[in-house]
Amino acid sequence: MPIPPGTHLVYTVQPGDTLYRIAERYSAGVDMLAALNRMERPNILPVARLVWVPAFVYEVEQDDSLFRISRRFGVPMSELTRANRGRPGFSPDVIYPGFRLVIPLPSSTNIVVFQPLPGSKIASGSPLSGAARAFEAVVHRQIRDASGRVVTADKAVTASEGAPAFGRFETTISLDRSPATPTGTLMVYTRSARNGSIQDLVEVPVSF
Repeated sequence: MPIPPGTHLVYTVQPGDTLYRIAERYSAGVDMLAALNRMERPNILPVARLVWVPAFVYEVEQDDSLFRISRRFGVPMSELTRANRGRPGFSPDVIYPGFRLVIPLPSSTNIVVFQPLPGSKIASGSPLSGAARAFEAVVHRQIRDASGRVVTADKAVTASEGAPAFGRFETTISLDRSPATPTGTLMVYTRSARNGSIQDLVEVPVSF
């Protein structure tokens, strides 16, 4: 399952690590992390093994704060703190320009969105990609602006594999109508086979 450059980090397994602990640190599902790393025996995790984690790096700018970054990327401050704990120079109270902050990608138990990155500017033709464990491999998306106006109605894309496997999905974004606000939300999800309700919702903040 190839992963786009810039949408993952490499974590080196330390003594005492488990896949659960690594997944918890980077706000990812254990099954998802095992699938992204093609682990046939996820309970066996040798020290110094390299593990791909769904996250990206943001370089802190002047006047940034952890709160502002949390709002910009739609990631709770607790998740930012957990992903960066123990890294030299990191403090949840004071961050300085040039610090490279690790930010987990938007995900749920069964879906992770690789592109667009949170806070990205999107337009018709922009790439949308990720991985999902979805019934019959069907993944849905829609886009709403900040006022709640539907900019892109519900559309489906088929992943490379269906549940119980994680499959890769790729498509392009299309805007059905002009947004009324400069920002909005990309919603990626599956639907219940029983009643069609939204499941595994992942929300990505975007701009237009």
